[in-house]
Amino acid sequence: MFIMPLSLQGQHPIWKKKEIDLETILIAYDRLRRQHPFLIVEGVGGLMVPLTAHADVSDLIRLFDLPALLVARSGLGTLNHTLLTLHHGARLGIRFLGVLFNRTVPSISLADKTNPAILAERTDVPLLGTLSYFKKSGNRERDIHRSEKLLMGNELMKSAILRWVDTDRM
Repeated sequence: MFIMPLSLQGQHPIWKKKEIDLETILIAYDRLRRQHPFLIVEGVGGLMVPLTAHADVSDLIRLFDLPALLVARSGLGTLNHTLLTLHHGARLGIRFLGVLFNRTVPSISLADKTNPAILAERTDVPLLGTLSYFKKSGNRERDIHRSEKLLMGNELMKSAILRWVDTDRM
């Protein structure tokens, strides 16, 4: 497990001690997939984040043959970042279930208010709403429970995931 929020292919000596083996990850994923009706696999940043000298997150998504749920921050700069990600992913053949906005600060800016409508005009990928900001309590279990409630309260996201599970995996 990596604990530093850095690209996994950095030049820092810590990365030279660990090599990511995509084949090992695929074997573990296949084992888990056989044990559960569906899995949610969390990424480690954007599509272009390097995992090895020759593979990035987009390669892992395609190796697993999974659709992606794009979680985008809701504020200033997200239109460019989100549209670039959607366009690049589409060129690579990645299927997107939708875009879910994530508020990372308590205040709501003009960009937070207007980005969803502007993005909706520029993509056919479903917009699945916005996750509200919440400050971490310091209690991991409580924060996980609060996160689950936020996610499970999002009917658009639940229906997108269940539609994929029903059509592609069952």
